[in-house]
Amino acid sequence: MLAAAYMKENPGVDIVVNGGGLGMGIKKAGTGLTDIGAASRDVEDSELLSYPDLEMYRIGASAIVIITSQKNGIDTITFDEASDLYNGESEDISSMAGIAGINTVIQRSEESGTEEIFANWLFPGKKNVDSSLEAEDYGINGKVKQLAAEGNSEVLNLVKDNPFSIGFVDFGYAESDPGVKILKIVDKGSGEAVPSDITKIREAILLELRNEEHSDGGGSFYISGLTRPLNYVTKSDASALAKDFIEFATSPSSDDYFKEVGYLSVAELNQEARR
Repeated sequence: MLAAAYMKENPGVDIVVNGGGLGMGIKKAGTGLTDIGAASRDVEDSELLSYPDLEMYRIGASAIVIITSQKNGIDTITFDEASDLYNGESEDISSMAGIAGINTVIQRSEESGTEEIFANWLFPGKKNVDSSLEAEDYGINGKVKQLAAEGNSEVLNLVKDNPFSIGFVDFGYAESDPGVKILKIVDKGSGEAVPSDITKIREAILLELRNEEHSDGGGSFYISGLTRPLNYVTKSDASALAKDFIEFATSPSSDDYFKEVGYLSVAELNQEARR
């Protein structure tokens, strides 16, 4: 997205974008294998010990959302229900009203920042929910299938293909897809489903990321444990081209590129919250 836009504005510049999964952007930038590393979390202290000359630039943010098919009648899921679906234990969920009809649980097949954030929210300290693939849960429709998908797009498509399924994806992939439904979530220790108005989930995520006061009790906010930064990481002696690209990515002129995929740009994050 950003790389293609930058190359279009700067003929002759060639930017190669590679994936790599969890923490690889930081490692590749720290070892000099790439000019700019992408990371959906902040650099950890242990990484700074290994790569003390790293510099981090916030370019935007997003959030993890739990989704189901539009054909599914539920609109809310609780922390405990999500935990039961994604833990490694075999359970009978047929008496749990909210998830009794779920017949397919979808997760990620590869390491990713998306899964790390989701797993750590449900099970603090864990970086994945791989153990759930071995679980044998049973609902009112029989045995629950456990599927693994590569990337947000495949998770999204599997949810659409399985009407009574649950999955988790980055907010940007689900916001504008008419085939999936983003669920409201009742977080651990809370009795309130957020956001109270699911049509305002983008605003709710923004409010949470801006650290606004929860003056309304929290209904217009999202869950902090499911939000995440979008960062670029470089060595301190980054090239002039790398620095120019980062300046382009964080400029107001790039705001539309973020919105196209449902991400929140740093320009949008820095705007004063709408009242």
